[in-house]
Amino acid sequence: MTYQNTSLRACVFIDSSNPELPNQIMNHSSHPFIKPPFPPLIDPKDLLIISKDNKPSRSPNAFIIYRKVFLKTTRDQGYFLPMTIVSSMASKSWDKESDEVRDYYKKLAKEAYKYRTEKFPKKVKRRRKKEPWNANIAFQNDLHNTFFD
Repeated sequence: MTYQNTSLRACVFIDSSNPELPNQIMNHSSHPFIKPPFPPLIDPKDLLIISKDNKPSRSPNAFIIYRKVFLKTTRDQGYFLPMTIVSSMASKSWDKESDEVRDYYKKLAKEAYKYRTEKFPKKVKRRRKKEPWNANIAFQNDLHNTFFD
């Protein structure tokens, strides 16, 4: 027999770094409403992350940029939540955003992609065209048939 717990999970977030903010018990319906500032103060060049071996990360899409701004906003407001919670909250907030806001973030994503391709152009690897494995054999047979028939 399988037991399924149908009650909502409660999460307790404790932030001891700020004594002015009380500890909070939150569940799925009581997440604080957080709206990132618009337009965001983020430079598309800052979105490119370069690893130690000088390889750039993929350029982020519009939602990833929005989530990054959303995370900064939550922390600025004193919430230090797990990324899974922040992602869920950002997704719900993204769904409620206007087309103007979404288009702005899409434009930021395109600018970040353009900057990445300018700074790290794709290396074109030219592959040599493979010779058919039987080209020589067919040619030799044709020569043999021409001269000896």
